[in-house]
Amino acid sequence: MSFDSDSINKKRQRNDKWSRYVVTGFGGLVLLTLVILITHLISQALPLAYTPSLSPLASYSVDKHQRILRAGDVLNDQPILVQPNGCRLGLSVIKDNKLKTRHEYIRPCDYELSTVSLMGENFIVDVSPNAQVRIMPVRNFHMGKQTSEKNDEIDIAASMLTNFITFSLPKERWHQREAWQIALSVNWVVVAIEDANGVWIRWINRQRPTHVVDQFFNDTKRYLLLPGSEGVLVHKGNALMLNRLRDSGNELIHATQGVISFTDDMALFALEKQRTFFLYNPIDSTLTRWVFVRDASGSRYEKTYEVSLDGKERVLDVAEHASMNLVSVLTNKQRILLINRVSGELVNAQKITSPKLARYPGMAIIYTARPIIHCLSGKVRI
Repeated sequence: MSFDSDSINKKRQRNDKWSRYVVTGFGGLVLLTLVILITHLISQALPLAYTPSLSPLASYSVDKHQRILRAGDVLNDQPILVQPNGCRLGLSVIKDNKLKTRHEYIRPCDYELSTVSLMGENFIVDVSPNAQVRIMPVRNFHMGKQTSEKNDEIDIAASMLTNFITFSLPKERWHQREAWQIALSVNWVVVAIEDANGVWIRWINRQRPTHVVDQFFNDTKRYLLLPGSEGVLVHKGNALMLNRLRDSGNELIHATQGVISFTDDMALFALEKQRTFFLYNPIDSTLTRWVFVRDASGSRYEKTYEVSLDGKERVLDVAEHASMNLVSVLTNKQRILLINRVSGELVNAQKITSPKLARYPGMAIIYTARPIIHCLSGKVRI
């Protein structure tokens, strides 16, 4: 064999050697990518095979003279709203492993102070003697580390000037009130004032506060505000009636098309988006879910599923999770029922020691026993 032939063969062998290395390397990368993808899919799908459950994370107490009004994700520095003695509301956070008041919202004692929440965000509501209403998100209050009292006051004032909702109510009607409620949606603020003759309701458009709609329903004291679906449920006689904001005047239609005979013993629970409600019937110890529908036959609520409870077990509260397909139900037998929100399947039931469930969707569930707040977490999706 000639010298040129030997040189060409050696060059080919060197090229083939490097080609094998390149092919082997890319093949290894492909296999590694497949392993990573399969591992990721398994890690994401594995929780679907678990049974949802709750486990305690922490317990914090407030002073004995305080009362918890609205829960918050205190583990992530979201303040909770408490009511101490006097004409004030307190914003409490964790400090030195205890709940301490970080800021107090103080008003004269002839003001009405209340709280409301929307999709896990808490708001402070104050109404003056002249029926001027102000609604302020709790996040507007500077809750970070305080550099100086003067700077802290400036931050709060600047935030409130740009973010709070304000409007007025009829002064005479406000002074005649026996009770009142307020509810929020993305587009509306709804205020209901009860007096001896019935309930007066005002809708205020959040984008255009001068756009208001007034309604009055006589001879009724039971109602459920649903601003998310732009409606209100009213108990009339033995029927559950529905009024839509788009309807003319105070027109009422049967909310359930005569499916149920609504009595004083029944209880209604609205979910966060206020487009769905749960109805508890103590006669047969059932909890039913009703969803708003609109078709050729008109607007109404339809029952989607029914959950049977133990005999004489009474529902105290219902809360939903913000991201999980989960509804939590608290009963008077100190049980929390975890329900698949879509199918109605009862996936778990747990005993607890707290008598009060607070709606907060940021964690699996946070329930409060005044004056103690218990934080629980569920890590399983259903």
